[in-house]
Amino acid sequence: MLIAPALVLAEELPWDDLPPARGRELTYGVCSGCHSMAIVTQQGMTRDQWDETLNWMVEEQGMAELSGDTREQVLDYLAAVYSPDRPHFNQAD
Repeated sequence: MLIAPALVLAEELPWDDLPPARGRELTYGVCSGCHSMAIVTQQGMTRDQWDETLNWMVEEQGMAELSGDTREQVLDYLAAVYSPDRPHFNQAD
């Protein structure tokens, strides 16, 4: 699992600062309910790794389980914009 240290958490990103793609608002709502989006934007994971991370958050962190289309949209969004090549990597200066 590639969860980066939460070093850039002081500033929260509004949902519309995230890269546009289907599932952006939904992903923001799911993720920002528990932690800063900076944690998400620092990652670069495959869809399978994002899926494992969601499972870990449910099993170890008490996140409500996502199901059906909600989970698929979140995974689609994360895999599209925060993949290993990180086309939308938000690196802190």
